Amino acid sequence: MLRDEEGRPVRAGFNWGKPLYALDSGNQEVVEWVEGLVRKVLAWGYDYLKLDFLYAAALPGAEGEARYRMAMTRLREAAKEAYLLFCGAPVLASLGLADGLRIGPDVAPYWDNEDRSFWLADPTGPGLRNAFRSTLHRLWLMENVHVDPDVVYFRTRFNLLSPEEMRLQEPWPTSPASRLLPIRLMAPSGGEGAPRGLPRPGGPGAAPWPLPV
Repeated sequence: MLRDEEGRPVRAGFNWGKPLYALDSGNQEVVEWVEGLVRKVLAWGYDYLKLDFLYAAALPGAEGEARYRMAMTRLREAAKEAYLLFCGAPVLASLGLADGLRIGPDVAPYWDNEDRSFWLADPTGPGLRNAFRSTLHRLWLMENVHVDPDVVYFRTRFNLLSPEEMRLQEPWPTSPASRLLPIRLMAPSGGEGAPRGLPRPGGPGAAPWPLPV
């Protein structure tokens, strides 16, 4: 287990009602065990592996990403030709090792979780607005790795998204120009000249929807 200088387990997050801890990616026995696990899963017939919460392999301190890179290189070699999707991973340290890279939060049936975004100043929570924002800021990665935004949400039951918010997702799978759709979400609402709408999925010049952000 990853420990700090005083020998205490390093907390790697909090989820499912309990703190999360990490294996020490700088420990060779740990890396060998994970390599064996990857080979076992390949032997089961799987050739697409999603590796999640990988940021924990880069904790703690500045030396973390170098240690992470060495450990992930070993897993890349163990996986051979299998497709590896890295999630919750350091972006730059993953390039050249991951086939795909998760670039946004989980999908959610609402526009924004104000309990996290406003009251806790936490920009990482699920929600369509944050998913658009995170995806837009990472589209430059497309020339280096497959990107996995995980942002489209089409469920109609138990869904708090408005019809306008649902329609914002429509062009993304088919139109390269749609990558620019959420750019106005970056501006704060209110104030002189602040953008207030997004273009319809009809192309340039189409009338915007009035959607305060």
